[in-house]
Amino acid sequence: ESIKNYLKLPNAILVVYGNPYVLKSFCEAEAVVVTYEDNIHTRKAVVDLLSGNLKPRGKLPVLPCKNKPINKN
Repeated sequence: ESIKNYLKLPNAILVVYGNPYVLKSFCEAEAVVVTYEDNIHTRKAVVDLLSGNLKPRGKLPVLPCKNKPINKN
C-alpha cells in the first residue's frame, strides 16, 4: 500500500528489478523502469538512467496492464 501512495506523488518513478509481471499490481504508475536483473550493475545503470547519463533502450516484451500502452524508450 505504501508503494501505491508513493506513486501518487508528482514525478514518482517505479523501478522494477526482475519480473515485469509485477507491474499488474501498479498499473497506475506513470513512469516505470524495468530491469531483468537485480545486481550492482543494474542498480548502477538505473542511477545513470535516472540522472540522464544513460539513454533508455529496449522494449518490454509483455503488456502487464492492458489499458496502458508501453513507451519504447
